[in-house]
Amino acid sequence: MEEEKKELVEETEHHELVKMEVNFLQYPMGTLDKRSTLKEITYRDTIPTPGGKIEIEWQVIGTAKFGIPGPTALELDDAITQMLMQKERWRNGRPPKWMATTYYELAETMGMKPSGRVYAMMKRDIERIRTTTNISKGAYKTRDRNGGRSWFDGQVNKYQFLGQLGENPDKCIPDEIVKAEGETKVIIGLTDIYWENIAGVAGKPYTMPINFTFMRTLESSVLKRVYKLIALAFQTMERTEYKGEECINYNYQELCGRTPIKTWDERYKAKGHIQRYLEPFVGNGMLKKYALEFEKEDRTRWFVRLYPGPRAKEEEQRILGQIDLFERIEPKLLEADQQRRASQHRKTSKKNKKELEQENEKREMEELKKMEELAGYYDSLSDEERKTIDDETRAKIEKYPDFIRRSKTTNDVARANAIEEHKIRQDAKNG
Repeated sequence: MEEEKKELVEETEHHELVKMEVNFLQYPMGTLDKRSTLKEITYRDTIPTPGGKIEIEWQVIGTAKFGIPGPTALELDDAITQMLMQKERWRNGRPPKWMATTYYELAETMGMKPSGRVYAMMKRDIERIRTTTNISKGAYKTRDRNGGRSWFDGQVNKYQFLGQLGENPDKCIPDEIVKAEGETKVIIGLTDIYWENIAGVAGKPYTMPINFTFMRTLESSVLKRVYKLIALAFQTMERTEYKGEECINYNYQELCGRTPIKTWDERYKAKGHIQRYLEPFVGNGMLKKYALEFEKEDRTRWFVRLYPGPRAKEEEQRILGQIDLFERIEPKLLEADQQRRASQHRKTSKKNKKELEQENEKREMEELKKMEELAGYYDSLSDEERKTIDDETRAKIEKYPDFIRRSKTTNDVARANAIEEHKIRQDAKNG
């Protein structure tokens, strides 16, 4: 179905960061070879923990009829994730557990021209995804109620249901999804264990942002998968300094197993194979360079050194800005939306009118007092100090996506944060 795909996406100034669940980022979900007839993938690793090393295992098991997901199925799964993480679909500040969409919308999100052949391909891939089972033996991590992480053993799937209405044997689909208007619907229902990780039910979500705009510019499914692993590694793996330069060390067997791609016993074949998938990332700026440490006889001690390039550093700054967006700006926007809803509620309910007005008035007075104090502090500063704060404010705003950057709320919060940070620095400096 490659001939159905649109031309490669050209990256623009708009960068869409999509938060993806970490477990399904770091472990394979299928094969990247469209000609593969594999029915199963097993990834094993030894993970260091505070209590010692543990052996983990992650299995992807398909059926005899459909096998495991292939490249187009994995792109379909990415498209579903991208749609789930669109904020306009969220409720109460969390991604939906159930969603209705169409084959047309899925094709558009995947970057494919909608056609009968593409719809047939998606129906086949949906069967492959929903009939595939993932088994974790100490591999899958969840958030516990205390904010820590727990290792999970057992079956772990993303989807409780994936398909059309007529394929629902146990009537598990919520009524509002069934009644959603539109053409033939694809119904997506998430399992509890997966949804709780992306929704942050037990604390912060167990997710990491991935630049979907850039990922779609990559030419092959393998490169897209390797990009996810590199991006995740730069966000989560411990960095070391080697010969005066910062880098991360990725075990060769681990990198190949998580992709998954074939591993080789001969050094020259292993080097040539891994170079094929790393060299493009030097060209596009994700990597400054890489080094292959393949001199040891023991293949388990072969390492790939990855040095972050200008794109990786730029993405790191953008992600920090996105985290600031998630943790500072979005609560403000959510609070504004809640106040709007409260205002609508006051029009229909007189019983709580006085209490709601008092709460809003109190909140507004507190915010006004704080803003007046910060404004007074700002006015008391020298021209040079005020310029520093103005520059920091603009720098903070530039990190946010366009639709957030234009909001007055974003400007007010960024300015207040810049003033507060300056005040803290000055207080610390003055003892």
